[in-house]
Amino acid sequence: MIAIQKFDADDWSAVWAIIGPVIRAGETFAYSPEISETEARKLWVDQPVATYVAKNERGDVLGTYYMTANQPGLGSHVASCAYVVSDRAKGQGIASLMCEHSQQMSMRLGFRAMQFNMVVATNLAAVQLWQRLGFEIIGTLPDAFRHASLGFVDAHIMYKRLGAPADDRMVMNGSHAMSPWASLPAPSGMRRARRVAVPCTARVVVCSGHSSGQRRHRSDNMAPQAAAIRRRRGRDPYP
Repeated sequence: MIAIQKFDADDWSAVWAIIGPVIRAGETFAYSPEISETEARKLWVDQPVATYVAKNERGDVLGTYYMTANQPGLGSHVASCAYVVSDRAKGQGIASLMCEHSQQMSMRLGFRAMQFNMVVATNLAAVQLWQRLGFEIIGTLPDAFRHASLGFVDAHIMYKRLGAPADDRMVMNGSHAMSPWASLPAPSGMRRARRVAVPCTARVVVCSGHSSGQRRHRSDNMAPQAAAIRRRRGRDPYP
């Protein structure tokens, strides 16, 4: 079982053992491969808004990520993160787990979107993973990264607009589902979305769409199809 928790000072040696070789390889991060441990700690722990570690049941650090504002001031509502997984823990879904965790924590802190400024195009595993998790390539910077072995390669800017925290759509046994975060104050300058208690019996499908406030009208020739749908739903409420 993997648990993600806030970075503790005692975690640094394990974190440095994970991020140090990745930075020095010069294949994914723009940091100088010659970075010192002190400089790395400042970048990974001291300057970010928060730093987290992923640990197994024995307490071994298997991955780490930090979260920061992508820009200061008027751009500070967009988050940015960096993730590293230990070589011995790759293939266990830890990067996905950390990315999903970072999105939840970003929303709790009031961030409205997440942007990765430099995803190296040759790092196909990362590009494909972020796309699976809902990030889009919104721009490509030609020759923006000086790869240690491949020379100048492209880098992508990847972006995702953040919605309501997953706990705001949680399903509980009983008559209603309610978020434990519903009582949290809305971030400064942001309007909190209206919350609605949802009756839960079997499963809930959450959909998004546009609402114009206009009433929809079904034409007469749709009546047979509508009747068939109602009959089908009488047998199965979740077709």
